Amino acid sequence: MGGSETEVRAYTDAEVESILSRSTGPERLFYWLAVETGMRAGELCGLRVCDVDPSRKLVRVRQAVWRGQVQTPKTKNAIREILIPVEIVDALRASFPPRRMEHRGAPTCC
Repeated sequence: MGGSETEVRAYTDAEVESILSRSTGPERLFYWLAVETGMRAGELCGLRVCDVDPSRKLVRVRQAVWRGQVQTPKTKNAIREILIPVEIVDALRASFPPRRMEHRGAPTCC
């Protein structure tokens, strides 16, 4: 109808299961976070260890990566906190040294 809107097709549950079952390590965690949180690829790429709060079971979206450049999200609504399942918290803890995961509020990071 003349607009520039593009129809986005969501993956089926079977497709998601297939992608996750064939993925390992950081790649699997990336896809799993995408599925569970609905974060955009640029937001996932901009995620830092300090953006994860394991005690509150959430991730904070504070920046994104676009064309290799770190930038702040375009709108105020894009800056948000997203709850994550305990299974992802456990996987993140297994992927990063405990000292880095539990340290919050580093002035150079968040």
